[in-house]
Parts: sequence; structure tokens; C-alpha cells
Amino acid sequence: PDGTAEWGDGKTTIISHGFPTSSFDWQDVVGELEQNGWRACAIYFVGFGFSEKPRSPFVYSMYDQAAALHAFIKGKSITNFTLASHDMGDSIGLIFLQQYASEHKIKKHVVINGSLKLSYANITAMQKLLLDDVTGPVFENLLPAPVLAQGLASSVFTPSAGVQYGHELATVLEFEDGIGVMHDTIQYLNEREQYEDEWLDTWSKSTVPCSLVWGQQDPVATAELGDYLWNNILENRTSAPADYEKVESGNHYLQGDHPAEVARVIMNGGV
Repeated sequence: PDGTAEWGDGKTTIISHGFPTSSFDWQDVVGELEQNGWRACAIYFVGFGFSEKPRSPFVYSMYDQAAALHAFIKGKSITNFTLASHDMGDSIGLIFLQQYASEHKIKKHVVINGSLKLSYANITAMQKLLLDDVTGPVFENLLPAPVLAQGLASSVFTPSAGVQYGHELATVLEFEDGIGVMHDTIQYLNEREQYEDEWLDTWSKSTVPCSLVWGQQDPVATAELGDYLWNNILENRTSAPADYEKVESGNHYLQGDHPAEVARVIMNGGV
């Protein structure tokens, strides 16, 4: 695999995935889009999925991930597209708007559950262990990919994504020992803490229409966080239209447990 993926033909959506998974999360949404004459394009951000996994002293940065997304879109000569983002990918998407929106025609930005304001998020004990410079390098070496995958499948999907999904996700996490760089890749949380207000200000002034779609059962990027983002960033902005959809039975991986609803939002108003 070369770290990129494309499916279908027609109207285009660009996928910006989250941590610790990859564009693999979006497979069911992609199926819905293909059936409706859409094209989906994604890169596996470096350190994730079927991409390379450079070790220290390499430093992972969402600014670099956004630059890679920009280069991918330019390299494919994609001119009109809808940007769909989730989790870490939401912050990458906001950096993309800040740094590169003027060079692209983005018809719409679809934002799914992500801890874009960390003070409203419930960061898990596992995330804290991985993030810490002392415990992180040790913990990532003790964390089997199948255990992480099954834990995600059961805790952040409603209903559970199931054992088979967990097996498939473990295979993706194991590619080039993706678990072995998780202490480095999760540093995106520190980068988010440093720049989140700047990125949210960019979002509040963006001229790209936006749909905020939020799974209400999310234990990490909580329902209260979605409300905060809508009430304080999007609801009253005058730079571009925005709308907010709450999916009452949806969890953190909304694109996994409610793919038809996510695809519908992407296609509504897309190029």
C-alpha cells in the first residue's frame, strides 16, 4: 500500500481520518457514496493505517499532515470537493482551512465527533498513559493490537462493531507496527491544546459551509462538546452557512455505526 486510497467515480469527498485508526474507519461510508455516484479519496496520514511509521527522532505534526493532504489533492488535480473529517482529522481539517483553503474550492466541510476543545473532552486513561513521556513508550510496547482493536470495537461504536471488525482493525493497526509509534502519534493532543483556540477562530470565520454531525453516545468527544462547538463557533457565524445534526444513538465512530447518515450529510449540498 502507498498510503493513499480512492474509490468510485463522480462527485468527490476527501477523508481526513482520526487517531489511532485510519481511513479504514470510513469503509461503510465509502460504500454508500459509491452507490450514489460519488468518489472518495483519502490518505493514510503518516504513522497510521497503511502508511509508513517513522520512529524517533521523527516528530509527528498535524501541520505536516495537513500539508500532505494539500499535496495529495493538488497531485490528483482535484478541484471541487467536500471535506469530511473525524477526531484528530477534524483538527487537521481546520489547519487545512487555515493554511490552504484559498487554493482549493471546498464546497462543504463535514465535521464528525472530535475533541476540538479539550476542556470539554473526556480523555481516557489509556490516552493519558500513551501521551506521557515516561509511561507512553513502555505502554505502547505492552499494548497488543488485538486488545486495542476489540476495545475500540466494543466501547466507541453503538452498537458494538463486532469481533470480526476488531480482527480487521487489528490487522491495520499492526501494519509496520503502528502500535509502536502511538506515543509519538498521540502527541497531537498536545499540539491541539496549544493551538485549539487559533484553529477554532479560523473555523468561526471560514467561508466554507459546514455540517457538524455528532454522535450523542460518545464517551470521549461528548455530546456537551458538540453543543459547545455549535453554540460558540458555528451557530451565529456570518461567514458561511452551518448546520448541526445530533445522532442520538451514534457513538464516537459515527461513520462506522451510522454510515448511511454520514453519507447523506456529505452528499447534501456537495459539489
